[in-house]
Amino acid sequence: MRATLGITIILQSMSQLESKYDKKAQTIVDCCDSTLFLGGKSNSTNKEIAEMIGKQTINQMTYGESTGQSGSASKNLQIQGRDLIDAAEIGKMSRKKAILLIAGTNPLMDEKYDPHAHRRYCYIVDKRNKKRLHKDSFDFKSYLRTGHGDWKRIVLDTETTGLHPGEGEGDEILTLSVVDGHGDVLYDGKYRPRWNERWDAASKVNGIWPQDVADPPTIEADLPRIREIVGSADEIVAYNAKFDLSFLKCVGVEPKKDAVITDTMAEYAAFAKVPRANGRGFRNFKLTEVAEAVGHQWTGKAHGSLADAQAALAVQDFLDSRVPRASA
Repeated sequence: MRATLGITIILQSMSQLESKYDKKAQTIVDCCDSTLFLGGKSNSTNKEIAEMIGKQTINQMTYGESTGQSGSASKNLQIQGRDLIDAAEIGKMSRKKAILLIAGTNPLMDEKYDPHAHRRYCYIVDKRNKKRLHKDSFDFKSYLRTGHGDWKRIVLDTETTGLHPGEGEGDEILTLSVVDGHGDVLYDGKYRPRWNERWDAASKVNGIWPQDVADPPTIEADLPRIREIVGSADEIVAYNAKFDLSFLKCVGVEPKKDAVITDTMAEYAAFAKVPRANGRGFRNFKLTEVAEAVGHQWTGKAHGSLADAQAALAVQDFLDSRVPRASA
């Protein structure tokens, strides 16, 4: 069995490592394939970074002239080596920039990522963060004790008679499934429509025909339970969240006011960055396409609400583990 171990060392200056490990400090640095320098004023650290970046070749021309009875002039062209960036220049580097050194590649200077643009920045509890969702910090002890802490994420999916929800004459919910952030099933219900008798186009997609829902009760019987689950969630994840939530709203089920709505379809579109044919924004993908792309193993038939909710969670977990990107 092969195991991979990765270590990230964070220092204010190289001298911190030297004071702890003395001569072994250089060995530790040499074993690091990547070095990210965020800036600093330590002259010894700046010199070491300059040495790691390396030198460039420059041409230096000197010109000399003498006057008198036998005046003369001379030109000398010399090829010299110069630090690509010296320690003094590194010390004056803008704090908005960083230098990345990766073994086997050229050094890179680039702008630092702005944490305010992170799609999860709203979760940071800081009085200076006007977008924060919570007043109190995350309770890590509670997380260790309960396995999920105080934050409640749910993932839901519906199967319906069509695309247009409405009271009295619109399309209706046939099934609703909700799982938590670990994939455990919180709710899985099937309902008899109240006024729709046939939905052939939708049946061909979701496989639910009128005879399949002739016996279950209508959704009204379960509304108190559904309202409790959806209304108490801190975050609601869904693939095309606007669609599912519009159907729930028609039966009187809505998230709490400060709940975070995460549309996994929109987030994946922003991640994949495949332009639409008309050039306006990025293309949306089918859940089946995306689930396959992230390596999800289906636990049920696609287009079933429970299987789709679990697939949406797998895709969202994939997105949460990727390089942070601003919300679309």
